[in-house]
Amino acid sequence: VPIEKRRPLLEGLSVAVAQICDATTRLKIRDTLRRFLHRHRAYPEVKWRLPDDELLRLDEIYQLLEPSEPIGKFGWLFSSQSNEPPRPTGEGWEADGDLVHQLQREAVRDILAKGEEELFRFTNSVEAPAQVGIVLADVIEERNRQHGILARSLNGQTAADAELARGMLLGLFGRLGEAWAGALLRQAKDERWSAEAVTKVVLTLPPSRFVWKWLERFEPQVERTYWSQTDLLWMKGDPDDRSFAANKLIEAHRARTAVHFIGRSPRDFPSSLLVRALHEAAGEPWPKDEGNEGTMFVYSVEEIFIWLGKANDVAEDQIATLEWALLPLLQHSRRVAPAVLHRRMSTAPSFFVEVISAVYRPAPGSGVVEPTPADAERAGAIARQAYELLRSWMIVPGLDNGLIDATVLEEWVKETRILCKNAGRLAVGDQHIGSVLAYAPADSAGIWPAVEVRELVEITRSKDLETGIFMGVHNRRGATMRGMTDGGAQERDLAKTYRGWSRNTALEWPRTSALLERIASSYENEARRHDEDAERNQW
Repeated sequence: VPIEKRRPLLEGLSVAVAQICDATTRLKIRDTLRRFLHRHRAYPEVKWRLPDDELLRLDEIYQLLEPSEPIGKFGWLFSSQSNEPPRPTGEGWEADGDLVHQLQREAVRDILAKGEEELFRFTNSVEAPAQVGIVLADVIEERNRQHGILARSLNGQTAADAELARGMLLGLFGRLGEAWAGALLRQAKDERWSAEAVTKVVLTLPPSRFVWKWLERFEPQVERTYWSQTDLLWMKGDPDDRSFAANKLIEAHRARTAVHFIGRSPRDFPSSLLVRALHEAAGEPWPKDEGNEGTMFVYSVEEIFIWLGKANDVAEDQIATLEWALLPLLQHSRRVAPAVLHRRMSTAPSFFVEVISAVYRPAPGSGVVEPTPADAERAGAIARQAYELLRSWMIVPGLDNGLIDATVLEEWVKETRILCKNAGRLAVGDQHIGSVLAYAPADSAGIWPAVEVRELVEITRSKDLETGIFMGVHNRRGATMRGMTDGGAQERDLAKTYRGWSRNTALEWPRTSALLERIASSYENEARRHDEDAERNQW
């Protein structure tokens, strides 16, 4: 606005303000002017700043709008959003912060002079009642009056009363320390304060052994409520204290919170506690719409797993059990593929069947009937990750240093097929067994698959298992690269190789030979398709 127009506007504003009677409207205008004055006075060197004489005129209008009641006069000092003073120091935000604190102290003294009823009315009207309590702790020197206001706010019925008490406790503890807090808790014990009032006190004090020892002196309800609500995320203390607190959270059915707490520095906790926290967290209900809490929980789980891997003092079976229980959370994990789970699938038939059962329902006609999962969303998340676990599984049972132990492989397949049949999932079980057998090595003569796998194919006589090998061979190959006119040369070479192996195995292993011929024929068909594509590309 040009300077010649601003002065008439200021005069008009002054006249208009004098005619406004509605208190709410006057307060809104005053609050806007306060922020405007602060902005222009806090940055004296910027070009858009109004001249001092115009700011002074606005300041006069601001003063004219000052209400008489405390909430209108001082409420902005205890706002959760903006408490910028209209006359900043010009020395930076720290100096302005000191100025606001001084103004808060003056405001609280002024309100206290009008009586405690006025104080509680004011507290229940401001956005940040806890800040009123912090300032009160700094202003009131008389101990009896401190405790009187504190006791009343602790036993108050409103959320603002509770916040006032919290602010006073924080301020007084910060100034007077554990000696003062001990005296207060002793008074609460002697005077038989209500469990609710005592709980408010202990939840506000910084978590420490000092507080936890006091919990034992009150009724059990106080301790139960404390551990069900306390926030320990940024707690400091020695490892023993932190381990004690983590165990208490788990006992209070807050294992997920314990995982958050532990995940900040897993190395500070014994591995047995890390395992316990993960195990209990996996069994707790999954909250809906977790947002950032869910993201941070996954991060904490990853940190704990990474440390357990480094510590190397927990049995692999335990790690696998935990990884499986928490598998849906590890979908986008920073950790490597779940090799522990893959190894367990290759050594524990019951676990393999558990993974299969998470993905597939029992086959129709199997006679196996299972109830619908109580938590469909969780079951779906587990199924998706279990399928990925099966898809990425490449460890052949019994394989060690490039050689397959035939006895181990046969026993694993035999037991697995029995369990799959009992679970109503024999067909899909055979297919996935076949898929992993596609990763078996060749024999010493270079003929694929190894003799141990050929023997298994002949003994098992399962079309589903052979289909699994067929699919595994194609999946193992992955994506290919070729020129636009190359055609199916790659596939013809593969077909030739598999047909050669088919001839070499025909006499002793006829089912294996037939499977190899089937693979060779599939590559020939694929080669023809690529030849046709190359021919079209040359048009």
